[in-house]
Amino acid sequence: MPKEVNTPAPIERVPEGAEFYHGFWKEYTARLNRRAKISAEQQEQVFVEFHSDILAEVFGRAPGTLVANFGCGQGTHSVPMERRGFRVVNLEFSSEALALTRQYYDRSGIKPLLVRCDILHPPFADESFDVIMSFGVIEHFRDIRTPFEEMARVLKRGGVFHAEIVTRRLSLRSLDIFLSAAMYTAYNLLFLRWSKIRGISRGAHLGEDFFENTYPLSDYVRALSASGIQDLRSFGVRPFLMIAIPPWMDRLYARFLRALVPCLRAVTLSGSALTKRLCPVWLVYGRK
Repeated sequence: MPKEVNTPAPIERVPEGAEFYHGFWKEYTARLNRRAKISAEQQEQVFVEFHSDILAEVFGRAPGTLVANFGCGQGTHSVPMERRGFRVVNLEFSSEALALTRQYYDRSGIKPLLVRCDILHPPFADESFDVIMSFGVIEHFRDIRTPFEEMARVLKRGGVFHAEIVTRRLSLRSLDIFLSAAMYTAYNLLFLRWSKIRGISRGAHLGEDFFENTYPLSDYVRALSASGIQDLRSFGVRPFLMIAIPPWMDRLYARFLRALVPCLRAVTLSGSALTKRLCPVWLVYGRK
């Protein structure tokens, strides 16, 4: 186990986009503390469950079970991997995000391993981890070479690399946003919540600031290959709509999705050009 785990230290360098993402996680935490009238919580849970089963198979090819989650967010993908026999070190520069990760771990009864750091300068020796994973991180960097190089540096020989990139392009996510906004508007019109409706425009600003790059999939694959990751494969991830809806509808839709899990799994693993075109997330994995 790397010595630096769970030893908080001040961050020497301010990460790229730090001000925006501190604000993002503060606002996200505030939203979690309010009871959501419409959400996609149950849908998200279905996705995490079936997706984690796929990840466990991929990670099982690694030489060991020590995983680094670069930009762990609220730990959504870390806890399911812990339950599947892996030990995850959670790296994140946002103290708000790490607090959410700790809460998520506390609810699961698992002791978290947390490291607050700039993920462009992770405080670990070369070849420290058996698996590197990141979810929705790489799109936040204009220069994608440096994060890939640092992730590859701390990955052991024979280790598994896994990255998922949320893409800013026309995809199922575009329809997610449109339908969620329509549902949000209709719900608040019904209850005459005019101030809530005016707040919808914030989504457009998030789209402008959230993505630092919009590279094609081939650029990510090329940058990973240059960093020393081999046998690269890519897939489209999350081949279904995820819509913010009232809780009772969310539960019904989630039940429907659970019945489709074998089909969703097959579609995800097909790696077809169509899934890469339609799915909102690209998955790229390989070995060092």
